[in-house]
Amino acid sequence: MLIADDDRMDRTVLEKILGRSSTVHTANDGEEALDMFGKAIDEGAPYDVVILDIIMPGIDGVTACKLMRLIERARGVAGRSRFFFISAHHDLRGIGEGVFPEGRNVFFSKPVLNSIGEISRVVQTAGRGRSARALA
Repeated sequence: MLIADDDRMDRTVLEKILGRSSTVHTANDGEEALDMFGKAIDEGAPYDVVILDIIMPGIDGVTACKLMRLIERARGVAGRSRFFFISAHHDLRGIGEGVFPEGRNVFFSKPVLNSIGEISRVVQTAGRGRSARALA
């Protein structure tokens, strides 16, 4: 699992909770996440789950997701990873449209500590191969 968030506290909470049942890697921003994502595919161990903060300095979460999808296609593993977004903004209409072909983006609200039960349930289930779309 890869978590990219510029907020250290949110990364730490997610890593501690989700790391109980999964291997979790964290990135401080979208650029670092892109690098880690590509390396994981190159090493034959693509991430099952990627959690991206929507608003990060530099490459935001939506752009990072779109670029990760391009990396997957270029390397022959299209659709391998399940993507989830987190954000402190509650009005997310239109954000991330077109990221997923099926049109279903999964968002969780910050602070993550308030949403951790739902995040954990959905993300862990998706990591075991069930469709996130069925859980949204």
